[in-house]
Amino acid sequence: MKFVSLLSDTDLQALMEAYVHAEKPALRRRAHAIVLSHKRYSINQISDILAVTRETVSLWFDAWEADGLEGLR
Repeated sequence: MKFVSLLSDTDLQALMEAYVHAEKPALRRRAHAIVLSHKRYSINQISDILAVTRETVSLWFDAWEADGLEGLR
């Protein structure tokens, strides 16, 4: 199974801030996906929760791993 790397407290706080307060709904969804992965939800579960494809979730993970929050924008 594919998960994002474990998040630091700082990263988790930044993602939660984006999830709750980001202006763009797309960024809120992407941040939520990363938090769910951190909590060890599977890609299938995340794609079901957010109503997107597995491939989309996997791309979000790759963007997060490559560039952090900026990658999700």
